[in-house]
Amino acid sequence: MGERKDSLLLLPCLPHKQGQTHLSAWDKACSSLSLIIMYYFAVPCQTALQLKYSYITAIIFVIQLDKLFICRREGMEHLILIEPQIEYADDIWEFRREILEWDADIEDQFAGCMSLDVCKSAEEWIKICSLRKWEETCGKAGTAVPSHMYLAVRKNDNKVIGIIDLRHHINHPILGTWGGHCGYSVRPSERGKGYAKEMLRLNTQNAQKLRIQKLLITCNAKNIVSEKTILANGGVFENIIDVDGCTIKRYWISL
Repeated sequence: MGERKDSLLLLPCLPHKQGQTHLSAWDKACSSLSLIIMYYFAVPCQTALQLKYSYITAIIFVIQLDKLFICRREGMEHLILIEPQIEYADDIWEFRREILEWDADIEDQFAGCMSLDVCKSAEEWIKICSLRKWEETCGKAGTAVPSHMYLAVRKNDNKVIGIIDLRHHINHPILGTWGGHCGYSVRPSERGKGYAKEMLRLNTQNAQKLRIQKLLITCNAKNIVSEKTILANGGVFENIIDVDGCTIKRYWISL
């Protein structure tokens, strides 16, 4: 059997966030596929046995990749939004620790998490979330607009994956301009798996229950990931504004 092209297929490197020390399951799968393809093209198959081995390796990889897709899809189907509860206090605090460690250089590191960064305990934060739900008590929690806070919990292991809030209205100079109806943060160790998209989708259902007709969602113009999350949920671009030197994109999601 003749030799294949004695050439090396060069694939682009996977994007890697500065300071990131882990790869998601998807990143690992893509890396493995890259290595297999590079080996396949770089090493000539001189015998039928070698070619058969290459085919078997490729088939095994496809099976594993299919399992990965199934796991990711099931993870999305079993993500729920619930209001903060004491039983999740330890995991909420671990979520906070991850954000502080991983996103130390990010200004808006606790997007959608209210005052989690300044609270002295998860229990204190849970009480503040409860106060902020009602027009009559939200002022005691330091806000003029009532809002609901939700934990994004993965049902199969009861783990807090993210946090997202929902403001009942945006009749406020900041919220109506660039704050919007909701903000959200995904646990650093669980990023890159599509959870933000599902969290926002589930939150649109909560908004419908509050009879909100459309959501204003904003993001930094440089935050491509957040923009994709908004677009995936039907966000329609309105305009770009400047807020203290920061370029903000405004999107509306009709409900």
